[in-house]
Amino acid sequence: FKMDWSFIKPLIASRYGSFTKTDIVNVVKAITRCENDFFDDESNYAQFYMAFAAVAADKLSQCKLVCQTQLPQIQEACAILIRFIIHKLSKITKKPSYTQSLRDEIKWLLPSLKSLCEGKPPQNATLKNPHPGVSGLLHLDFNVVAAVLKGAKYPEPNKSIVSGGDKESPKSEIKRSRSDLSTVIFQQLTAPLEAGKSAWSPLSDEITDCADIFTIANVAYLQSLNGADVILDVCISLPILARYRAKYQETIAAINTKPLYLPLTQTEATQIKNTLSHMVTDIAILWQALSLPVMQPLSPSRITKLSNCAISALYCAVLTSIASSVLSMSSSSSSQKSQQSSGGGSGAQSKETDETEEHSRFIVDKALEIYTIIGNVFKRSARSHVYQNHLCFGAWLLVSGIQGALGASGSGGTSSKSAAQLEDASKSKTAVGATQRPPDTPSTPTARVNLFKVQQGFGVLNAAIANHCIKLLSELVEDLKIESTCNDIGVNNTNQNLPEPASFDILENYTSLQRLIRVLNTATLHQLFTFLATVAYRKACALKRANAKDRTECEAISYSDSTTYFNDTLSCSDNSEEDDSESYLGHWFKETLSPEGNEDPANLQAPDRSTEAQKSNLVPAVDEPHEYLDLAAQIFCFMEQFFANKHAYLHRYVKAGLSDQQMLLLANILKDLDRDTARGEAEASTCAKWQAAMIRFSGAVGRYLHNLISASLLSETLQSNLLQHLSISPWSTDTNAWPLQVYPSTLSVLVQILLLKPTQEKEAACLSVWHRLINTLVEGVCCTSVASTASDVDYEDLNMEHAQLLLFLFHSLNLMQKKMILLLTAGAVTRCAEVCRGISPDKPVRNSQIILLSRLLLFLEYLMKHLYNAPPELLDQVRWNLFSITTMHENQKVSDLLNSKTKLTSFCRKDIEEKFRKSSSDYLSNIRPTFYSLTVVDQSATTTQ
Repeated sequence: FKMDWSFIKPLIASRYGSFTKTDIVNVVKAITRCENDFFDDESNYAQFYMAFAAVAADKLSQCKLVCQTQLPQIQEACAILIRFIIHKLSKITKKPSYTQSLRDEIKWLLPSLKSLCEGKPPQNATLKNPHPGVSGLLHLDFNVVAAVLKGAKYPEPNKSIVSGGDKESPKSEIKRSRSDLSTVIFQQLTAPLEAGKSAWSPLSDEITDCADIFTIANVAYLQSLNGADVILDVCISLPILARYRAKYQETIAAINTKPLYLPLTQTEATQIKNTLSHMVTDIAILWQALSLPVMQPLSPSRITKLSNCAISALYCAVLTSIASSVLSMSSSSSSQKSQQSSGGGSGAQSKETDETEEHSRFIVDKALEIYTIIGNVFKRSARSHVYQNHLCFGAWLLVSGIQGALGASGSGGTSSKSAAQLEDASKSKTAVGATQRPPDTPSTPTARVNLFKVQQGFGVLNAAIANHCIKLLSELVEDLKIESTCNDIGVNNTNQNLPEPASFDILENYTSLQRLIRVLNTATLHQLFTFLATVAYRKACALKRANAKDRTECEAISYSDSTTYFNDTLSCSDNSEEDDSESYLGHWFKETLSPEGNEDPANLQAPDRSTEAQKSNLVPAVDEPHEYLDLAAQIFCFMEQFFANKHAYLHRYVKAGLSDQQMLLLANILKDLDRDTARGEAEASTCAKWQAAMIRFSGAVGRYLHNLISASLLSETLQSNLLQHLSISPWSTDTNAWPLQVYPSTLSVLVQILLLKPTQEKEAACLSVWHRLINTLVEGVCCTSVASTASDVDYEDLNMEHAQLLLFLFHSLNLMQKKMILLLTAGAVTRCAEVCRGISPDKPVRNSQIILLSRLLLFLEYLMKHLYNAPPELLDQVRWNLFSITTMHENQKVSDLLNSKTKLTSFCRKDIEEKFRKSSSDYLSNIRPTFYSLTVVDQSATTTQ
């Protein structure tokens, strides 16, 4: 036969141009007649045939309406193309090393195979790709293939395509030209009959929709060729994935001695950065391969290959996110130096940075998607333990990565010392249920990392990794809950011997407890996640302030290394000098870092990343404050799962892992949330997303602390330390001082800890609180120092929620103790009366004295009226104050909780409050409402005045 290739030119002129019946006939004949030449690897026209196969597959996948008599020929042509693609892919796996040309071949072959198995996506489908810069990696680049065909040397038209059997056809028989109907009859005679399908059906030249017929037939043929294993072999042999899979396997082979490789220094991070372009290509190829619907059925070897591919991709995501953090820390620390020098290469450097960032986002996004895709394949399998093992291995890797990211230094040296320190630190931790370390064993020093640096390096990639880790861990914890409930194992048995942790064999059937032990032994999870949530929350606040350009509340801070993170604990150096009235990390919470503060918010929202079409599902295109806040809320919600699960091991694990450093961080978060509450409506956020995220976060923190205390997981020492960090400890050494402004988040912790104490200890603590409060109020009224006079405008006042909670504690005492407090309050008023008698023009009364004296009188009035029983209105108000944050529905909270008006009306003197606000522009109290009563106010009586 002689072949004329002139029909190709109109085909490559336009990808989505008309594809006529004549074009179909020409393409099909070219494929069937040139079958031998397709498989001739030594031919001078090998590149031409591969490019033609890509174009032919692309065009045939667009066929939807064809004549019935053309179906067999088209199916035969598709079968030849599929066999050719599998042949080329199998050859690639046998190559000693990958070259760029081999990667290009794969980028042509896999999309062509996908087109044949799924049909062509709509013309505008590729426009919604979240990574436009790398879209060519996920789809066939038709323009490149067309350019190759235009410039390629065509086989000569007068060449005999089938030459007398010089080469044996890959098929057992040689096809001959027949009429369409003859071909149908021949195929039906030589092919086995399918069950339930009639061999006779009337044929005509009528047009029929054949899209589903083609895809079903092509998928079946690809499976018959064992195509899934060939494709997986290609993925397994991808060089970058193979390199890091080898490092992963080295670690799990010596799990107790060899730490997981992580780029913890600038040098190592730069090495990862230099491989990003190749990593992007390998991840894109793997993503394409997994999108083919041919992975079922799952054989053991296929499961192992899929698991290796999944863990390789996930490891690349972890490495990329950590490298990005380390490089961000390095660039932030040198930003001031770079600002002083200018160069002509800044534009090129900016372009390189954008490209690196785009590659990093693509890798993390697609790697997480790949891990989810493979997980869904395992989930549909009859081997349910395979999916649970998949979750376990991924969670272990992600927890290791998070621990590394929070411990990364960003220094220029090697990380051998840091890695050794991290490993020694992990060894020094006491495993729950294991033998305790001797007390005289010295702890291994660990690398000190500045908290500000950690936050500077924390970005959307780390957030995506953390979010995915929480999803995997949540499923593992839920699986343990189900298994424990069904088998009644470990729920109440505290003396149960722990099994060995799960190994890393995807096919082995471990128990859910073994899987969870494997992950939880990696790090002290609650400490690690508390720190992670703190960093995410801090990052959210910093971005929010940077976007709003709000610097009115910011104070100068020191960027010294006084606050450091020791791997998974927080400690402070001895020379740290903080104001006792401020929270330990108060400045760190409130101040925006200078590198972030100097950024123009407009630059954070580049035009090429602002559209919804370009946003990714897993990695956001732009730093959004509310997304970091949501991550922090999700972390606390996940840690709360440990309390809901009644398994004894989890409770022992949590209790053994709690530390004073966590109490410190949680206390500062609570105080920070309370400061936001104290600001009231004037500084309420106008961003609905931020407002909703803040509600979720505050509720999650409140529930976590509530359950932590109610489950008796906090020791006496930790409870005392938590109250000490909140500055509301009834057992502090200063017996005459008590803070006046305390808000619901902190109050709920105080009252919960006190009420869970034994009766005698609880009553003693309540009396101590009342004594300290009364003494503080009396001191504020009677103090006549110059300093207090100068600060009359800015003084601490008693907020209504605090006063109401103290009355609630008052009613938990017995009658004799109540009378003691009544006499104490009356005596305090008497002492203050002496000051009032001394008022003169030379000694005028101060505003602070009037306000604090009025608070004493409010207490006295209430105790006189309600000495025996609390009014229902007060209990309702206290219940609102304590539980509205953690239990109310989100939509109701937006309207009621933030506005703080629904429940305050019974105790607030609105008439006086409004007049005071209007007439006192220069002097405003720092609490709202300023004028309140502790007994119910009759609003009808006040409005008539």
